[in-house]
Amino acid sequence: MKTLALALTISFLASSAFAAEVTLEGYSNSNAALLTESLLSSAQGNSSISIDQSDYPVLKVTSVDATNSTIECKKLQFGGTPTSYTCTIKTASK
Repeated sequence: MKTLALALTISFLASSAFAAEVTLEGYSNSNAALLTESLLSSAQGNSSISIDQSDYPVLKVTSVDATNSTIECKKLQFGGTPTSYTCTIKTASK
């Protein structure tokens, strides 16, 4: 279900006639968390999704589709604080 929502989101964003940027933020069970975790679980075997763990404690996952629209999500886990999520969705202009 999460992957379907992600596919619908990307399809909708790709069909827009203008460039747009949206940022989602939140903690567990937020839209940003669900999108991040969905990308992470879909990354295995999907070359359009990359994971970057080089900037501890931030895990960054990025997806770029055929229209050059981008979803970049960051998952911040630090000490005893709740995990926070930030996702930026950018559509390519046509």
